[in-house]
Amino acid sequence: DRARHMKYNERSIAELKEKGKLLEEESKKIESTMSHFQKELAEIERRANEILGGELEEDYLYCKTSVDLEAIRSKLQESIDENETNKDDVLEVMRIFEEIEREEKEKVSQLFGKESPVSQHFKEITDGLYQEVIFNQERGKIEVERKDGLILDAEKLSGGAYDQLYLSIRLALGEKLLKKKKGFFIMDDPFVKASPDRLKRQMEVLKRISNSGWQIIYFTAKGEVKETLKEDIDSRMVNYVEVKSSLKL
Repeated sequence: DRARHMKYNERSIAELKEKGKLLEEESKKIESTMSHFQKELAEIERRANEILGGELEEDYLYCKTSVDLEAIRSKLQESIDENETNKDDVLEVMRIFEEIEREEKEKVSQLFGKESPVSQHFKEITDGLYQEVIFNQERGKIEVERKDGLILDAEKLSGGAYDQLYLSIRLALGEKLLKKKKGFFIMDDPFVKASPDRLKRQMEVLKRISNSGWQIIYFTAKGEVKETLKEDIDSRMVNYVEVKSSLKL
């Protein structure tokens, strides 16, 4: 009996050792899993505070337990919802600005076209060389059409033609802004690059504008302007005032 009892004890001890070994291995696995889980929680804590801006101590979010994890999930969802709302608001603001831009372009485009004052002024000043001034809404650029049908960007014009276009636009804007009322223009040698023939035509346009009730104050250092207006100056249709320079070299 004693021998049988000893064999039983040895077998029990062996089984217990085996179970202990298995339990130890299982414990190590659990510890490894817990360590990995804690690292993941730490990473979630770091990333969540980066996203939510938890830089101040009172705003900092800790993630040590499943309860903390659920709290962070809730905060992140709130942030997502808020950002979606902000995104919708930004998109709505952008839509409004685009609508305003479209309306403003339409208003600007009304100044241009075949029968517009800008085109009529420019056609007259250039003696029919240019037939129309166009505002290209898609490109946001001003274009001009020559009498041969060629369309050019305004910046491709010569310096003199560009000045003439600028004058045409100023005249049309002044007429539109003041509606039926008359005002005045102050000009500082706007035709300095014009040839004698074009200068004469430009002066005729200014005289026509003046005769319609506008006052034009014209500063120039170009002698050709005085010569072009000589008859009008002599007949006192144009009030000519010569300003002497006070500079001494």
